[in-house]
Amino acid sequence: MPTAMGTARLCSGYVKIFPRPGDDGSWMVSAMVWPQLAAALESDEPHVFRPVTAEYLGLFDLQAQRSRL
Repeated sequence: MPTAMGTARLCSGYVKIFPRPGDDGSWMVSAMVWPQLAAALESDEPHVFRPVTAEYLGLFDLQAQRSRL
């Protein structure tokens, strides 16, 4: 796998997998892929991929924010 997009060939990509902060055992994936492949992965029905948000990372609790309003 290339380590920089400048060295990437037409049929290659870059994927980095690392554990999510916390103790729930889930993993995070960072990938550089073609736009069409990204769209296909995001539209997959099981929704394996989720957007990385502050709430997902556990930086703040959305329910606590709403209760103050």
